[in-house]
Amino acid sequence: MPGGAEFWESDFARWLPSHYGSTLVVLFGRDGGTRFAWRDSLRAPRPEVVARSGLLPLLDRARIRTGIIAFPEGLFQVAAGVVVPDDSAHVGLPHRGYFVLAQPLADSLVQRVSLDL
Repeated sequence: MPGGAEFWESDFARWLPSHYGSTLVVLFGRDGGTRFAWRDSLRAPRPEVVARSGLLPLLDRARIRTGIIAFPEGLFQVAAGVVVPDDSAHVGLPHRGYFVLAQPLADSLVQRVSLDL
């Protein structure tokens, strides 16, 4: 894992949730296996559910995606992208994996949208 577990724990699992409200931070390998995961266990989807959602194969084609995905735990805003090699010597090689962030949609937003339907 690039940077080691301490790097991922301090820079991603603490910083992203505190600044953006993320309840899920996952680094997947190219095979869809979880390499690092942090989740707010009360509110976030499990990494294996995200891996089976169809998002990762979409990233193979699109490289970066944002949007709303329905998981069993509810509706989530998701930002995801491929992890590219870290230096120019690896340009043209396949990506190294996937990075996914998710945060639940605010109840007030869900309520406003449902009223408009």
